[in-house]
Amino acid sequence: MAYELKQQNLFRNAKIGQNLQAQQNDKIRSDQIFWIDADSPYPPIQAYLKKLISLGNILNQTMYLGLAEFETHFAIYLPGTFYRKHIDQFESTKTRKISFVYYLNDTWQKEFGGELLLYNIEDELIQNISPLGNRFVCFDSQLPHEVYPTQRTRFSMTGWMKTRSTSVLADNKLTKITQ
Repeated sequence: MAYELKQQNLFRNAKIGQNLQAQQNDKIRSDQIFWIDADSPYPPIQAYLKKLISLGNILNQTMYLGLAEFETHFAIYLPGTFYRKHIDQFESTKTRKISFVYYLNDTWQKEFGGELLLYNIEDELIQNISPLGNRFVCFDSQLPHEVYPTQRTRFSMTGWMKTRSTSVLADNKLTKITQ
């Protein structure tokens, strides 16, 4: 599906920042994204969204996180692209609690690069994760992390489970975890 969307030129250069302050900065982030809407007509996307809802409910039941919504997109890293070290929180809001990545690369090999590197709050590397197909990774959105440059095209579905926003959201990229 991600490949088909790429063939239709539906991916856009990713930005950093939020809302009106969002900007493209290829020195920090050079991937491309396609936002996934809750009302997507594609059955595989609907199945994926249902799994995210189930996971969010389990996390709420076992960890009392107060997750209420999520946002997700396809991401494509073309050869040579990367995402420098960052955290998945905006300065103005702290609603992102759990970051997740689902890898769509069938025959990924170590020499292709594109690993997800997770750091602790002391900035020490704690995990190096290869983007192997059908691998799902989730972590605290406050952990610093980065995507190493890739040597091959790398596809994933990436997103964030969030607590309820205190502001009215202007876009249609969210779906509720609770039904």
